[in-house]
Amino acid sequence: AAGTLGSAITVSNAVAQWSRTVTGVSSTTGLAAGDLVLLSNDERPVPGMTRTDRDKGELNVIQSVDSSTQVTLISGALQAMGTTGLTLKKLTPVENVTIRGLRILAGGVGSAHNGIQVRYGRNITVRDVTIDGAEDIAIGLNTVWNGKVQSCSISNSSSPTPLGNTGYGVAVVEGSRHILVEGNHFYNCRHFVAGGGFWPAVFVDVVNNHGRKSLNAAWDCHESTFYWTYKDNTAVGVSSGFIIRGQYITVEGNEVIDAGTHAYRARTYDGVTEQRGIRFIDNRATHALPGLEVDGRASGGEPNCIKVGVEVTGNQLRDCGASPIVLGHFDGATVSRNLVAGSTSHAVACYGIDAATPAKSLIVDANRIRDAGSSAFKAQYVDDLNFSGGVITEPTGHGVELQTCNRVNLNAFTVRNPGTG
Repeated sequence: AAGTLGSAITVSNAVAQWSRTVTGVSSTTGLAAGDLVLLSNDERPVPGMTRTDRDKGELNVIQSVDSSTQVTLISGALQAMGTTGLTLKKLTPVENVTIRGLRILAGGVGSAHNGIQVRYGRNITVRDVTIDGAEDIAIGLNTVWNGKVQSCSISNSSSPTPLGNTGYGVAVVEGSRHILVEGNHFYNCRHFVAGGGFWPAVFVDVVNNHGRKSLNAAWDCHESTFYWTYKDNTAVGVSSGFIIRGQYITVEGNEVIDAGTHAYRARTYDGVTEQRGIRFIDNRATHALPGLEVDGRASGGEPNCIKVGVEVTGNQLRDCGASPIVLGHFDGATVSRNLVAGSTSHAVACYGIDAATPAKSLIVDANRIRDAGSSAFKAQYVDDLNFSGGVITEPTGHGVELQTCNRVNLNAFTVRNPGTG
C-alpha cells in the first residue's frame, strides 16, 4: 500500500529547533490544516556522519496555514534546519488502514520477498498477521505517521546472500513517526526489529515482544533514529541482543539469554562523532559475551564518538564474560544499582581515550559486584569520578583500581575478601 509524496516547496528561512512555525515558504497554495507534510533539508542528521544518503527530515502535521508564506505545525522541529535544500512536501497518504488476520507464506531463502510494505501512510495498523519466509522484510513501515504492528508472528527473515543487510522482521524507516511495535513473536530473523533510513525514524516504541534465534543483533536501530524506546522485550539464543546506534534511546526492562556477543551495546558507524541520551535501565542478561557496552572509542575504522548523558542503572548481568559493563569515552555517565555476578576480568570498566582526552563526570553508586576475575571496578583516564556505596564481594584483584584519574571521590562502599589488599 502506498500514498504519494508531493513536489518540493522551497523554504527560504531556517527553522530553529523546537520551532513550530515555518516561514519563508515559497507558496502555501494547496496546503491546509491537517495535511501531513515532510520538512527536510540536505544536512546530515547526526554530528560527524560521513555518508551522504542520510538527510535531516521530519514528518509533521499542519496546524494552521497562517499566510501565503507561513505555516504552523502541531509539533516543534526536533532538529534545527538550515536553508540548504530546505523544503516542505505534502503527503497524500494511504490512511486509516487495518491489515488483520492474514497468513503470508513467502518464498523463503533466496526469494527476496517482502510480506507487507506501507509507504507514505497515516494511521496504519497491522495486527494478528503470520509471515514466514519473507527473506527481505516481513513488515515495513516507510514514511508512516502513526502506525502499529501488534500480535504478529514473524519467522525466517534471514537475508541470505545475495540480499545482504536486510532480513528484518519489522523495519521502521524513512522518517516514520509515532510507531508502536507490540506483542509480536519473532524467530530466525537477521533482526527482529530495526530502523533508520534516509530520514530519521522517530518516536518508536518497541514493547513486550519476544524473539528467538537472530542472525545479527536481535533488536537494532541505526543512524539515524531518535527517541526510540525498547521496553520489556526478550531475546533468547541470539547472535547479539541490542545494538543501539541512534540518539536519545531508552532500553528498559528487557532480557537477553544466551547471546553469542553483546547483550546490550551502544555504538555508532558512518563517521558519527557524538551520541546523546543513551539509557540502559533495569535490563537483565544471562550468558552473553560481553554484557553491556557503551563504546565511544575508535573501532573498525570509525572515529572516536563521545557519549553524552549515559545512564546505566538497575541492570542485572550474570555470566557475561570478561567485563560485563564497559563504558568508553563519555561526558556525563551514571552507573548505579547494577548487579554483576561473575566476570573473568573487571566487572565494571570505564575508560577515556588517553590522559589528554579523558572521559568526564562519572557517578558510580550502589552497585553490587560478585566474583570479579580481576579488580571489580577499574577506571582509566576518567576525570571527576564519584564512587560511593555498594558492595564488592571476593574480587580476584582490588575492589577499586584507578589509573590516571583526576578529581576522584571514594566514599562509603564495602569490599569483602579482595584477592589483593
